[in-house]
Amino acid sequence: MRNAILGFLMLVLAFPSANLDAQDSTDYFPLHVGDFWRYKGDEWPWASTQATDTISINANKYYILPGILVWSWTVPYPDTVRLRSDGNVVFYRNGSEHLFYELNAAVGDTWSYSLQTPNQAVEHVVSFAAYLDSFQIKQGPLLGTYRKVKVLFNDTPNYSDGWSYDYLAPGLGLIFRDTYLDRRILYGAAIAGKLYGDTSTTDIKLTNIPIPTDFKLLQNYPNPFNPTTTMEYKLPERIFVDLSVYDVLGRKVKTLVRGIRGAGTYQAKLEGGDLPSGIYFYRLVAGPNVLVRKAMLVK
Repeated sequence: MRNAILGFLMLVLAFPSANLDAQDSTDYFPLHVGDFWRYKGDEWPWASTQATDTISINANKYYILPGILVWSWTVPYPDTVRLRSDGNVVFYRNGSEHLFYELNAAVGDTWSYSLQTPNQAVEHVVSFAAYLDSFQIKQGPLLGTYRKVKVLFNDTPNYSDGWSYDYLAPGLGLIFRDTYLDRRILYGAAIAGKLYGDTSTTDIKLTNIPIPTDFKLLQNYPNPFNPTTTMEYKLPERIFVDLSVYDVLGRKVKTLVRGIRGAGTYQAKLEGGDLPSGIYFYRLVAGPNVLVRKAMLVK
């Protein structure tokens, strides 16, 4: 599936070009206080990612970018980012800088960074995957053909998932991201005071629901059930989640959720039409947190 994204590269149609030819590599990652990017995705919307403030560390000026850059479950928000004059985008974490985008690299060049989790260091390998003369966005207010697009691939070699392709356009930055979870397309932006596309957020679900303070797995409902029931779980932070169902012998019979989820409250449905009546256990694993509850299927 990692190579499937290459099939997304469409023929150039007669849509207006963004007309944002790069003067240098720094054009691919604009950073100004007040810059704004609005995305929509298959799995959840990205609402108002914005360079709202700056911070000085070791005499370097960093921008605060909530969620636009390092989305790995190993990294908490916000992202503290700076663009160096050599065209490298770095973020500050765990007392040091990490190279994220090497915008002056050649196609095929590879670099890496390591992020420390409570239990281990997770290695990320980034490569300059492609340079596209033209790339088409086929939906949304910013549909059209974009020129001189750089594609970077971020992978975690020791995991079966956790990869992403980032498409960077001059003058706009990240216009498209394809991950193992979903695809996210730029719908609007405000760059250095200039507006592009649709920057309203009226159809975006903003985070005004309280963030859970603890990991919780609630009792399924209805229970007993036949044949469908719902499990609700709460996450206080962005983390890799596995929610699976087991029979009384401890054999896994269903995987309901497997992937990264942000902080919030979620629901998962169990379709038990193909399962025999009996008692089942559903288990939520989120990092070191393991929660188990019992459900009963009665036909």
